Amino acid sequence: MKPARVFTVKGTLVVVLALVAVDGCNVILGNESHELDLGSGGRAGTAMGGRSGESTTAEAGQAEAGQAGVGQAGASNSGSDGAALGGAPDGTAGENSGTGGQTETPTTPLLAPTGVAFTPTSETEGTITWQLVDQATSYTVEIATDTGFMDNRRSVSETGTSTKVSGLKADTLYQVRVRANGSHDRMSAWSTASGTTLLNPPTELKLDLYVSPQGTAVGYSGLLWIENPDDLKNGGAGQKWHYARGTASAKCAAGTTVQYQFDANYDSDARKGYTGFGTTNEAYIVRPTGRVTFYVKARCVGPNNPSKATSEISACRRSDDSGC
Repeated sequence: MKPARVFTVKGTLVVVLALVAVDGCNVILGNESHELDLGSGGRAGTAMGGRSGESTTAEAGQAEAGQAGVGQAGASNSGSDGAALGGAPDGTAGENSGTGGQTETPTTPLLAPTGVAFTPTSETEGTITWQLVDQATSYTVEIATDTGFMDNRRSVSETGTSTKVSGLKADTLYQVRVRANGSHDRMSAWSTASGTTLLNPPTELKLDLYVSPQGTAVGYSGLLWIENPDDLKNGGAGQKWHYARGTASAKCAAGTTVQYQFDANYDSDARKGYTGFGTTNEAYIVRPTGRVTFYVKARCVGPNNPSKATSEISACRRSDDSGC
Protein backbone atom coordinates (compact mmCIF):
# COMPACT_ATOMS: atom_id res chain seq x y z
CA MET A 1 0.00 0.00 0.00
CA LYS A 2 1.35 3.39 -1.04
CA PRO A 3 1.78 6.01 1.64
CA ALA A 4 -0.79 8.71 1.33
CA ARG A 5 0.35 11.90 -0.38
CA VAL A 6 -0.72 15.33 0.81
CA PHE A 7 -1.20 18.80 -0.74
CA THR A 8 -0.88 22.00 1.19
CA VAL A 9 -3.34 24.96 1.15
CA LYS A 10 -1.17 28.07 0.61
CA GLY A 11 -3.88 30.70 0.21
CA THR A 12 -6.37 32.31 2.57
CA LEU A 13 -9.48 30.60 1.13
CA VAL A 14 -10.70 27.55 3.00
CA VAL A 15 -12.46 25.15 0.67
CA VAL A 16 -14.76 22.67 2.27
CA LEU A 17 -15.03 19.58 0.12
CA ALA A 18 -17.28 16.61 0.49
CA LEU A 19 -15.63 13.56 2.00
CA VAL A 20 -12.35 15.39 2.59
CA ALA A 21 -10.34 14.88 5.77
CA VAL A 22 -8.54 18.00 7.01
CA ASP A 23 -5.40 17.38 9.05
CA GLY A 24 -3.91 20.66 10.22
CA CYS A 25 -2.91 22.49 7.06
CA ASN A 26 -2.82 19.28 4.97
CA VAL A 27 -5.80 17.97 2.99
CA ILE A 28 -5.81 14.22 2.35
CA LEU A 29 -7.83 12.89 -0.63
CA GLY A 30 -8.12 9.09 -0.51
CA ASN A 31 -4.69 7.53 -1.01
CA GLU A 32 -3.22 10.37 -3.10
CA SER A 33 -2.85 14.08 -2.71
CA HIS A 34 -1.81 17.18 -4.62
CA GLU A 35 -0.78 20.62 -3.59
CA LEU A 36 -3.54 23.28 -3.94
CA ASP A 37 -1.86 26.55 -4.74
CA LEU A 38 -4.14 29.64 -4.35
CA GLY A 39 -2.98 33.07 -5.34
CA SER A 40 -3.42 35.98 -2.98
CA GLY A 41 -6.20 37.26 -5.23
CA GLY A 42 -8.32 36.08 -8.11
CA ARG A 43 -10.72 33.21 -8.59
CA ALA A 44 -10.04 29.73 -7.35
CA GLY A 45 -9.67 27.06 -9.99
CA THR A 46 -12.14 24.21 -10.09
CA ALA A 47 -11.19 21.08 -8.21
CA MET A 48 -12.51 18.27 -10.37
CA GLY A 49 -13.54 15.17 -8.51
CA GLY A 50 -12.13 11.86 -9.70
CA ARG A 51 -12.80 8.27 -9.25
CA SER A 52 -11.66 6.38 -6.21
CA GLY A 53 -7.91 5.79 -6.15
CA GLU A 54 -7.18 8.50 -8.75
CA SER A 55 -5.39 11.74 -8.05
CA THR A 56 -7.05 15.11 -8.56
CA THR A 57 -5.32 18.37 -9.36
CA ALA A 58 -6.61 21.85 -8.43
CA GLU A 59 -4.97 24.62 -10.34
CA ALA A 60 -4.76 28.21 -9.28
CA GLY A 61 -7.33 30.65 -10.68
CA GLN A 62 -6.49 33.75 -12.54
CA ALA A 63 -5.02 36.46 -10.36
CA GLU A 64 -7.87 38.97 -10.52
CA ALA A 65 -9.35 41.23 -7.93
CA GLY A 66 -10.02 39.13 -4.87
CA GLN A 67 -12.95 37.00 -6.08
CA ALA A 68 -12.85 33.30 -5.27
CA GLY A 69 -14.94 30.73 -7.11
CA VAL A 70 -15.91 27.49 -5.47
CA GLY A 71 -14.86 24.41 -7.39
CA GLN A 72 -16.63 21.11 -7.75
CA ALA A 73 -15.67 18.59 -5.16
CA GLY A 74 -14.67 15.11 -6.26
CA ALA A 75 -16.04 12.09 -4.54
CA SER A 76 -13.40 10.34 -2.47
CA ASN A 77 -13.21 6.57 -2.10
CA SER A 78 -16.66 6.21 -3.62
CA GLY A 79 -15.81 4.80 -7.04
CA SER A 80 -18.24 7.28 -8.69
CA ASP A 81 -17.84 10.46 -10.69
CA GLY A 82 -17.84 13.76 -8.82
CA ALA A 83 -21.25 15.42 -8.84
CA ALA A 84 -21.23 18.26 -6.29
CA LEU A 85 -22.44 21.61 -7.73
CA GLY A 86 -20.13 24.59 -7.68
CA GLY A 87 -18.28 26.97 -9.98
CA ALA A 88 -17.48 26.44 -13.62
CA PRO A 89 -14.00 25.26 -14.55
CA ASP A 90 -12.79 28.82 -15.22
CA GLY A 91 -13.79 29.97 -11.74
CA THR A 92 -17.00 31.69 -12.75
CA ALA A 93 -20.43 30.90 -11.37
CA GLY A 94 -21.91 27.57 -12.37
CA GLU A 95 -25.07 27.17 -14.37
CA ASN A 96 -27.12 26.50 -11.28
CA SER A 97 -25.79 29.48 -9.36
CA GLY A 98 -28.61 31.81 -8.15
CA THR A 99 -28.58 35.54 -8.81
CA GLY A 100 -31.11 36.50 -6.10
CA GLY A 101 -34.68 37.79 -6.53
CA GLN A 102 -35.31 41.11 -8.29
CA THR A 103 -38.49 43.25 -8.36
CA GLU A 104 -39.28 44.86 -11.68
CA THR A 105 -39.97 48.61 -11.42
CA PRO A 106 -43.41 49.53 -12.86
CA THR A 107 -43.24 52.12 -15.63
CA THR A 108 -46.80 52.19 -16.97
CA PRO A 109 -48.57 55.53 -16.25
CA LEU A 110 -51.75 55.45 -14.17
CA LEU A 111 -55.12 55.91 -15.83
CA ALA A 112 -56.73 59.34 -15.48
CA PRO A 113 -59.57 59.52 -12.92
CA THR A 114 -63.08 59.24 -14.32
CA GLY A 115 -66.37 60.67 -13.05
CA VAL A 116 -64.84 63.94 -11.82
CA ALA A 117 -67.59 66.33 -10.65
CA PHE A 118 -67.90 69.57 -8.67
CA THR A 119 -71.14 69.88 -6.71
CA PRO A 120 -71.72 73.25 -4.99
CA THR A 121 -73.47 72.86 -1.64
CA SER A 122 -73.77 76.55 -0.71
CA GLU A 123 -72.56 79.98 -1.73
CA THR A 124 -69.10 79.29 -0.32
CA GLU A 125 -68.71 75.49 -0.26
CA GLY A 126 -68.71 72.51 -2.59
CA THR A 127 -67.67 68.86 -2.94
CA ILE A 128 -65.34 67.36 -5.59
CA THR A 129 -65.73 63.64 -6.33
CA TRP A 130 -64.10 61.08 -8.67
CA GLN A 131 -63.80 57.33 -9.24
CA LEU A 132 -61.10 55.07 -7.79
CA VAL A 133 -58.00 54.52 -9.98
CA ASP A 134 -56.17 51.16 -9.91
CA GLN A 135 -52.69 51.33 -8.27
CA ALA A 136 -53.22 54.94 -7.16
CA THR A 137 -51.79 55.76 -3.74
CA SER A 138 -53.08 59.35 -3.61
CA TYR A 139 -54.83 62.01 -5.68
CA THR A 140 -53.95 65.64 -6.32
CA VAL A 141 -57.03 67.88 -6.44
CA GLU A 142 -56.99 71.50 -7.62
CA ILE A 143 -59.65 74.21 -7.93
CA ALA A 144 -59.34 77.64 -9.57
CA THR A 145 -61.43 80.33 -11.28
CA ASP A 146 -59.76 79.94 -14.69
CA THR A 147 -59.12 77.03 -17.05
CA GLY A 148 -55.35 77.54 -16.83
CA PHE A 149 -55.48 77.04 -13.05
CA MET A 150 -53.57 80.24 -12.36
CA ASP A 151 -56.24 82.42 -10.66
CA ASN A 152 -57.24 81.71 -7.05
CA ARG A 153 -55.81 78.19 -7.34
CA ARG A 154 -55.85 75.81 -4.40
CA SER A 155 -54.34 72.32 -4.25
CA VAL A 156 -54.89 69.42 -1.85
CA SER A 157 -53.78 65.76 -1.67
CA GLU A 158 -56.35 63.07 -0.86
CA THR A 159 -56.23 59.28 -0.46
CA GLY A 160 -59.98 58.80 -0.88
CA THR A 161 -62.29 59.70 -3.78
CA SER A 162 -63.80 62.99 -2.57
CA THR A 163 -62.85 66.26 -0.93
CA LYS A 164 -64.74 69.28 0.40
CA VAL A 165 -63.74 72.86 -0.38
CA SER A 166 -64.81 76.02 1.43
CA GLY A 167 -64.10 79.74 1.37
CA LEU A 168 -65.45 80.08 -2.19
CA LYS A 169 -67.28 83.07 -3.69
CA ALA A 170 -71.01 83.04 -4.34
CA ASP A 171 -72.25 82.63 -7.92
CA THR A 172 -68.73 82.02 -9.23
CA LEU A 173 -67.73 79.53 -11.93
CA TYR A 174 -64.95 77.24 -10.66
CA GLN A 175 -62.73 74.81 -12.57
CA VAL A 176 -61.58 71.62 -10.85
CA ARG A 177 -59.11 68.90 -11.87
CA VAL A 178 -57.95 65.59 -10.35
CA ARG A 179 -54.77 63.55 -10.99
CA ALA A 180 -53.88 60.05 -9.71
CA ASN A 181 -50.44 59.40 -8.16
CA GLY A 182 -48.74 56.01 -7.79
CA SER A 183 -45.48 54.35 -6.75
CA HIS A 184 -42.15 55.17 -8.40
CA ASP A 185 -43.27 58.75 -9.22
CA ARG A 186 -45.96 57.56 -11.62
CA MET A 187 -48.94 59.82 -12.23
CA SER A 188 -51.91 60.11 -14.54
CA ALA A 189 -53.16 62.88 -16.79
CA TRP A 190 -55.55 65.47 -15.30
CA SER A 191 -59.31 64.99 -15.46
CA THR A 192 -61.38 68.20 -15.27
CA ALA A 193 -64.87 69.45 -14.42
CA SER A 194 -66.52 72.76 -13.51
CA GLY A 195 -69.41 74.16 -11.53
CA THR A 196 -70.92 77.41 -10.29
CA THR A 197 -71.40 78.08 -6.59
CA LEU A 198 -74.90 78.79 -5.39
CA LEU A 199 -76.42 82.21 -4.86
CA ASN A 200 -78.88 82.32 -1.99
CA PRO A 201 -81.83 84.73 -1.77
CA PRO A 202 -81.34 87.91 0.26
CA THR A 203 -81.62 87.93 4.01
CA GLU A 204 -83.06 90.51 6.42
CA LEU A 205 -85.60 91.90 3.94
CA LYS A 206 -87.42 94.89 5.38
CA LEU A 207 -90.09 97.34 4.12
CA ASP A 208 -90.92 100.78 5.50
CA LEU A 209 -94.02 102.64 4.26
CA TYR A 210 -94.56 106.38 4.42
CA VAL A 211 -97.65 108.44 3.45
CA SER A 212 -96.98 112.12 2.80
CA PRO A 213 -99.08 114.71 4.60
CA GLN A 214 -101.14 117.33 2.82
CA GLY A 215 -98.98 119.96 1.19
CA THR A 216 -96.08 117.56 0.51
CA ALA A 217 -95.74 116.41 -3.09
CA VAL A 218 -93.23 114.95 -5.52
CA GLY A 219 -92.80 115.08 -9.27
CA TYR A 220 -93.02 112.15 -11.62
CA SER A 221 -89.65 112.03 -13.32
CA GLY A 222 -86.86 109.82 -12.04
CA LEU A 223 -89.07 107.84 -9.64
CA LEU A 224 -90.38 104.29 -9.73
CA TRP A 225 -94.19 104.47 -9.74
CA ILE A 226 -96.13 101.30 -9.03
CA GLU A 227 -99.05 102.93 -10.79
CA ASN A 228 -98.77 106.12 -12.81
CA PRO A 229 -100.85 109.12 -11.65
CA ASP A 230 -104.18 109.34 -13.48
CA ASP A 231 -103.57 112.77 -14.97
CA LEU A 232 -99.98 112.13 -16.02
CA LYS A 233 -100.85 111.98 -19.72
CA ASN A 234 -102.70 115.29 -19.54
CA GLY A 235 -99.50 117.27 -19.32
CA GLY A 236 -98.94 116.14 -15.78
CA ALA A 237 -95.25 115.33 -16.17
CA GLY A 238 -94.44 118.63 -14.59
CA GLN A 239 -97.01 118.31 -11.84
CA LYS A 240 -96.57 117.06 -8.28
CA TRP A 241 -98.61 114.60 -6.31
CA HIS A 242 -99.18 113.61 -2.75
CA TYR A 243 -97.77 110.14 -2.43
CA ALA A 244 -97.18 106.94 -0.49
CA ARG A 245 -93.63 105.60 -0.61
CA GLY A 246 -92.27 102.19 0.22
CA THR A 247 -88.56 101.74 1.04
CA ALA A 248 -86.99 98.28 1.12
CA SER A 249 -83.64 96.90 2.31
CA ALA A 250 -82.00 93.46 2.24
CA LYS A 251 -78.58 91.77 2.37
CA CYS A 252 -76.84 89.67 -0.28
CA ALA A 253 -73.47 87.92 -0.43
CA ALA A 254 -70.38 90.02 -1.07
CA GLY A 255 -69.82 90.70 -4.74
CA THR A 256 -73.53 90.43 -5.60
CA THR A 257 -76.30 93.03 -5.95
CA VAL A 258 -79.74 93.25 -4.36
CA GLN A 259 -82.71 93.83 -6.66
CA TYR A 260 -86.29 94.63 -5.60
CA GLN A 261 -89.77 94.52 -7.08
CA PHE A 262 -92.86 96.27 -5.63
CA ASP A 263 -96.61 95.94 -5.72
CA ALA A 264 -99.44 97.83 -3.99
CA ASN A 265 -103.17 98.18 -3.60
CA TYR A 266 -105.63 100.60 -2.04
CA ASP A 267 -107.98 99.43 0.66
CA SER A 268 -109.42 96.16 -0.64
CA ASP A 269 -108.92 96.90 -4.31
CA ALA A 270 -107.06 94.53 -6.59
CA ARG A 271 -103.32 94.72 -6.55
CA LYS A 272 -101.66 96.83 -9.19
CA GLY A 273 -99.12 94.20 -10.22
CA TYR A 274 -95.42 93.84 -9.48
CA THR A 275 -92.86 96.05 -11.09
CA GLY A 276 -89.84 94.43 -12.71
CA PHE A 277 -86.78 93.68 -10.60
CA GLY A 278 -84.40 96.59 -10.32
CA THR A 279 -81.78 98.09 -8.06
CA THR A 280 -84.08 100.93 -7.00
CA ASN A 281 -85.19 100.26 -3.43
CA GLU A 282 -88.01 102.84 -3.35
CA ALA A 283 -91.41 102.86 -5.09
CA TYR A 284 -94.29 105.37 -5.18
CA ILE A 285 -98.03 105.51 -5.60
CA VAL A 286 -100.46 108.41 -5.38
CA ARG A 287 -101.51 109.13 -1.80
CA PRO A 288 -104.53 107.10 -0.76
CA THR A 289 -107.80 108.45 0.56
CA GLY A 290 -108.13 105.48 2.83
CA ARG A 291 -105.28 103.05 3.29
CA VAL A 292 -102.58 101.60 1.08
CA THR A 293 -100.58 98.37 1.32
CA PHE A 294 -97.16 97.86 -0.24
CA TYR A 295 -95.58 94.49 -1.07
CA VAL A 296 -91.96 93.75 -1.89
CA LYS A 297 -89.74 90.84 -2.96
CA ALA A 298 -85.96 90.81 -3.37
CA ARG A 299 -83.30 88.72 -5.04
CA CYS A 300 -79.50 88.67 -5.31
CA VAL A 301 -77.80 88.96 -8.69
CA GLY A 302 -74.25 87.72 -9.24
CA PRO A 303 -71.89 87.56 -12.22
CA ASN A 304 -73.55 84.43 -13.58
CA ASN A 305 -77.07 83.94 -12.27
CA PRO A 306 -79.72 85.60 -10.10
CA SER A 307 -80.88 83.88 -6.95
CA LYS A 308 -84.42 82.86 -6.30
CA ALA A 309 -86.62 85.67 -5.03
CA THR A 310 -87.55 85.92 -1.39
CA SER A 311 -91.09 85.48 -0.23
CA GLU A 312 -92.91 88.80 -0.25
CA ILE A 313 -93.40 90.94 2.80
CA SER A 314 -95.88 93.82 3.17
CA ALA A 315 -96.57 97.03 5.05
CA CYS A 316 -99.84 99.02 5.42
CA ARG A 317 -100.49 102.69 6.22
CA ARG A 318 -103.50 104.98 6.26
CA SER A 319 -103.82 108.33 4.61
CA ASP A 320 -102.90 110.04 7.86
CA ASP A 321 -99.75 107.88 8.01
CA SER A 322 -101.11 105.84 10.87
CA GLY A 323 -100.90 102.07 10.97
CA CYS A 324 -103.58 99.84 9.50
